[in-house]
Amino acid sequence: MFNPNKHFITVLLVAILVVVVVIAAWRFCLQSTESIPPIKMRETTGALPIKPDLPQNKTDTLSTDPIQYPDPLPDGLTKDEYRLIYCAIGLSLEEALKAIKIIQEKYDGTEQANYLEAVAKRYVETGVMADIPTFLNSLGSGPAFFSGGKQYMARCGKQAPLTGLAWLRDLGAVPEAKHFGYKLGSESDPNIILEAVDQSGEKNLPLEVKTALLNSAYTKLAITDFPKTAQKLLESKNISEEAVASILANCAWNAFSKTLASSIPDTLLSLPDQDKWESAYQGLIGAWATKKPQEASAWLDRHSDNPNAAAMVSKLMENWLQTDSIKASNWVNNLKATDLRDAGIREIIGFTITDSPNEALPWIEQLSDPSAKASYLDQANKLLSKKIK
Repeated sequence: MFNPNKHFITVLLVAILVVVVVIAAWRFCLQSTESIPPIKMRETTGALPIKPDLPQNKTDTLSTDPIQYPDPLPDGLTKDEYRLIYCAIGLSLEEALKAIKIIQEKYDGTEQANYLEAVAKRYVETGVMADIPTFLNSLGSGPAFFSGGKQYMARCGKQAPLTGLAWLRDLGAVPEAKHFGYKLGSESDPNIILEAVDQSGEKNLPLEVKTALLNSAYTKLAITDFPKTAQKLLESKNISEEAVASILANCAWNAFSKTLASSIPDTLLSLPDQDKWESAYQGLIGAWATKKPQEASAWLDRHSDNPNAAAMVSKLMENWLQTDSIKASNWVNNLKATDLRDAGIREIIGFTITDSPNEALPWIEQLSDPSAKASYLDQANKLLSKKIK
């Protein structure tokens, strides 16, 4: 038979048990919560931490970590000033100009130069392209302008070469412009530079800037096709013969250093007016001598009648003596042409006379030029007398 009193007691006991479990669970949660320290929220500004006097690499500067302000702030800076100086990433033009003004007011000497250079590099790396010339022009001459200008040219070369060219045109003949030209040319499509600068004449560019741009462009092209590049360079009508010779020399050195292509010496031998290309032959032999000097010497033996042969012997020996002075000296000793032997002997004398004047004496005696022989003998005797003392 159903007993209401017994049922009531059972329900009551179950209820009490539930309450006990709930209270125990609550106490456990309370203890666990109290054991966890509160989370301290970091203050964020949207800027990125950098150290102005120790520029970081690109990966670091593009970090998404928020800035953490030191306490106390250095040099009496406010938080906003600290953000502008230490966080040039993603600043507007107005903010970047304000950062420059703060640095110029609060620092001087080397410290100021370091801060300006670091801010310039970071702003130019990420700033709006159209605003960068205004920013750079505010810097005046100095390391910050130089570093920022080169970085701007690198960005222009990859994104907008003609924009970089326009800035160089407006910049005029400032001392840094030549270096900016080299940078823009090296980072750009060489064909764009040649079309814009060489074929149009580009009369508004300073000559040394134009030469720097063309040097970078032609040197790039020469690596893949030296004969075609040399021909195109010689047909250029908007640069001087001296500039053509200088650019051709750089093309020969750079292309041969990277490729050792036989087409390079063959192309030089095929050029008209051989006596005009001494610097180009020196570029070729200089690169050859650092890679395979004995091949270079064998080639020179076959072309000893070239009007630039003596200059090539000098360049070969200048490099070869550093790596194998015995083989280099033996090669010179076997040269038959007097002018070539004298060119090689002069390099040997220069290599030995300061530290070992006694070793230089037998070579001095072999010189065919009496005045050169007398001058070297006098120098060697003075050095020997100092050693005796």
